[in-house]
Amino acid sequence: MFKEIIIPCLTITTMMLLISAGCSKKTPTDSTTTGSITGVVTDSTTSTALAGATVVTGPATSSVTTNTSGQFTINGVNAGTYTVTVSKTGYCSNIGSATVTTGNTATINIALTSASAIIEWISIPAGNFKMGSLGIDPGAYSYEQPQHTVYLDAYQISKYEITNAHYKAFIDAGGYSDSAYWTTEGWSWRTANSITEPCYWSSGQYNSGPSFPNHPVVGVSWYEAYAFCNWAGGHLPTEAQWEKAARGTDSSNYWPWGSAWNAANCNSYFNASPDTFAYSSPVGYFSLGQSPYGLYDMAGNVWEWCNDWFQSDYYSVSPTSNPQGATSGTYRVIRGGSFSTNDAYCRTAIRYYDPPVYRYFYFGFRPAK
Repeated sequence: MFKEIIIPCLTITTMMLLISAGCSKKTPTDSTTTGSITGVVTDSTTSTALAGATVVTGPATSSVTTNTSGQFTINGVNAGTYTVTVSKTGYCSNIGSATVTTGNTATINIALTSASAIIEWISIPAGNFKMGSLGIDPGAYSYEQPQHTVYLDAYQISKYEITNAHYKAFIDAGGYSDSAYWTTEGWSWRTANSITEPCYWSSGQYNSGPSFPNHPVVGVSWYEAYAFCNWAGGHLPTEAQWEKAARGTDSSNYWPWGSAWNAANCNSYFNASPDTFAYSSPVGYFSLGQSPYGLYDMAGNVWEWCNDWFQSDYYSVSPTSNPQGATSGTYRVIRGGSFSTNDAYCRTAIRYYDPPVYRYFYFGFRPAK
């Protein structure tokens, strides 16, 4: 015989409440123990909503993307202060801060600046110009000849060489981790060599890196220059686009400012006053050296990568309308001379060339579109 156990009704009720309470214990993501972060991401220039922007917090919570209205919400966030980083292809990333309290929603709205908007563009009108050299200007090479008439559609080109500040925006936006910006060959080169920044960037040598924000970026290969231009919504200029922007339509302009050499108008080997720079100068420093369209540093400062493959006899066979350069080659074209070159290498017609992997301390670029 089993002994009869009598449990009072009150005891049973208490046990049931305890069991019930245990089963409904709050989880860490419940709104009574956590909060949330919400906001809207917009274009800083147009104030339009940006869909598909990636939102990441630090410390890490959940990574989300904005909806068609540019809105995002991250739920289940523990109380605390978070950095909120927003990024989107073709834009400079931006960071904000949000403080979350239990049961509440922290709102943070972030505007992103398009990569193109950080560049000051100069419009070059459609029309003809004389490209190349007659062979009578100082130091002319045979592969700058014959001088020939070229028609170009209207285009835009950067007023300044791309600066370290511009390039830092590309790095911060994940430019070295997104293959979409790179050529296939360039991406293979980058990954094989673990390239994550320009040469000299971290050391600050040759006025490189974020400590020299207004100096031109240097130590970049053609591949890196291409990737930046692609991110910025443009492209490297063709030789023809570069030369027209540098000399205008006057074929006697051996240099951007005219037909007479003046070492005081640019940063070159001669270091004529006001040039006191051992390496690069800040962009736009030499106002007397502007091109007819108002571009700076088209002579000296740093050599500039162009889109074209180099072909020594290209001027003899190139199309007369919007020439794009040779279809293949070993070397890419560079233009304009640098702080280490003399007057002959600062001419508007000079064509020089190097392998696309070269990353010299006097190589930079400017984009076109």
